Amino acid sequence: INFTDDNYEINITDDTFTVLKANVTAIIEISDTVYGTNITCNVFASIDGDYTVIINNKTVIVNVNNGIGSFNIGILNAGTYNAFISFNKTNYNPVENKTTFKVTKAESNIKIVVNDSEITYGDSINVTQNLPDDATGSITYYFANGTIIKVITVDDSFILAGLNAGTYTIYANYSGDTNYAPAQDNITITVAKASNEITVYAPDAAHDENALIIIIADVDGEYNLNINGKKVTVKITNGIGIYDAGILNVGKYNILVNHPGNKNINPSNASTSLNIVKADTEVNVTVPEARQGENVTINVELPNDATGNVKTTINGKTYSSQVKDGKATITIPNLVKGEYNLDIIYSGDKNYNPTETKVNVTVKEGSDIISAPDVTKYYSSLERFTVKLTDYLGNPLANKTVTITINNIIYTRTTDANGIASIALGLNSGTYNVTTTANNQSVDSVVTILPTIYGKDIVKVFRNATQYYATFLDSNGKTLAEGSAVTFNINGVMYTRYVDNEGKAKLNINLQQGKYIITAINPVTGERHANNITVLSLITGNSDLVKYYRNDSQYVVTILGNDGNPAGAGETVTFNINGVFYTRQTNASGQVKLNINLNAGDYIITTEYKGCMVANNIKVLPILSAEDIKMKYRDGTKFVATLVDGQGKAYAYQTVQFNINGILYNRITDSAGQAKLNINLMAGEYIITSSFNGCNVANKITISS
Repeated sequence: INFTDDNYEINITDDTFTVLKANVTAIIEISDTVYGTNITCNVFASIDGDYTVIINNKTVIVNVNNGIGSFNIGILNAGTYNAFISFNKTNYNPVENKTTFKVTKAESNIKIVVNDSEITYGDSINVTQNLPDDATGSITYYFANGTIIKVITVDDSFILAGLNAGTYTIYANYSGDTNYAPAQDNITITVAKASNEITVYAPDAAHDENALIIIIADVDGEYNLNINGKKVTVKITNGIGIYDAGILNVGKYNILVNHPGNKNINPSNASTSLNIVKADTEVNVTVPEARQGENVTINVELPNDATGNVKTTINGKTYSSQVKDGKATITIPNLVKGEYNLDIIYSGDKNYNPTETKVNVTVKEGSDIISAPDVTKYYSSLERFTVKLTDYLGNPLANKTVTITINNIIYTRTTDANGIASIALGLNSGTYNVTTTANNQSVDSVVTILPTIYGKDIVKVFRNATQYYATFLDSNGKTLAEGSAVTFNINGVMYTRYVDNEGKAKLNINLQQGKYIITAINPVTGERHANNITVLSLITGNSDLVKYYRNDSQYVVTILGNDGNPAGAGETVTFNINGVFYTRQTNASGQVKLNINLNAGDYIITTEYKGCMVANNIKVLPILSAEDIKMKYRDGTKFVATLVDGQGKAYAYQTVQFNINGILYNRITDSAGQAKLNINLMAGEYIITSSFNGCNVANKITISS
């Protein structure tokens, strides 16, 4: 400081001062917003200049002028953000500040889009959706009842097909994503019933042709067909169905086809008519060889359902016959030898046209006539087979050779003065065909020999009440007198029994189970009659048994009662196996069981019930096996025992005990069921015993030095 004045003494003083950094106020302001909105950042500061702003890891320099600055952040994803502002310049104290703002998820406003909301059954709908272009995530489509239709991404669409007729509300749930909130939309779809176009064809047919009805329809399934009131069902497959109405009578038929519809198809029908015209008649005429003195027989065959009549005229006289079951026979008597050309005329009927057929008939010179009537007689009776030979006028022919073939045996006889020849019939009971030949003519006859013993095959349960009965007759068919002795032969033994007042004799059957032939002998007629006797065992279901040592397999049989049905519970049955007897009781099903706990080996088991016995083989297989070994002292050879379970499969992780040289060793079987023991004994011979669950097997081990 300088001061000048004449009146004052000059004094010079100096001083120091400090200029402090100015304080700065800086505020950053960003408003909360919704995704998709451009965000503006405003900076308010007490000092103009450049401020550093950091938002979402992005640094921006904002120039503040006149206390305010701003910049456009743009669009940020939904979330919560921190905005930082700082100012660090010379002459100013550093300043930092921050603010927080939120970007909330935007509404997605999903909209279901379909190509058609009203369709017909069988059609499909293309389903998609409108969402913001940048939306991600998935949409779940479902019906009102919660059934999910499809889950797709926002860019996908799908085809909705197979809907039954009706009205449906389809819901879409948008899952939302980072920037868009979940949303829902729905739309109503109407599926109308489909129409079903039916076309029916019925080509005209003749009566002898099968009438076909052809149905063409849009919808497969069962259709109702009405033919003049006759109702049937026709199945349509791949749009077509053909019904074969068969042979119809002549006339016009109304054809009506309908489909009742269903929940998806509207009812529909169609109609047409079918014309059946008369058929041309196929006629088959046959004329057996005819001889003078015999009737000429003309056989006419027509369709089976033909009616009406057939006729022919010969020598000015008309002969006719009614048609029955498609056949008619015209008989013309007393034609002399010669050739005849006849017209066979069919009258026609409602279904067949009239027709005329020509036929040639040849009548030859008359032939001899063989009369050989059928014979029915009882065994050993005196009736004979008798033949009479005459000419076509009925005159007997004597001294003519006649051959009679019966039971594959040919008999030759000569007719007597009355034209008669005969043979005795010493045949067993039965029916025989007979051919008689004379003068190149043959006739067939039947001879029936009735039995004088009647008995039936029987099937009975061992010693039940069923017995064998036979009825004995004499050669005239009358029962033998009460008390008459008869004989039965069964199983090589002869039995004499006596008939009752009905000619019946009984033989009790007390044989063991099996099949037998019984022969009943009639002492009066000498006839022998055989029947089969089957005796069923009281013990059934028995069979040989092969089992592994002490597995669950049992020997099981079923006991029958006298009626052949299972005996029920509480019946006592005895088993004998390996010299030991066991008694067991049947269960409610008639079954009885015996546990088999024997050592490995072959056994015979005998089952006995009320005197009935059966035997079976029992084979018990070992579960433990091993082989003798020969080895050198400490050559590393191991003794191996193999163990299987009750089904013969390798039994792993089980303890097998070995006893050798008085010392016991326990070893565990591996996955192959093998238990192994190292052999470190001195040279010599040893017996090793392997044991498991009571099963023991012994082997020899030979060790050389």
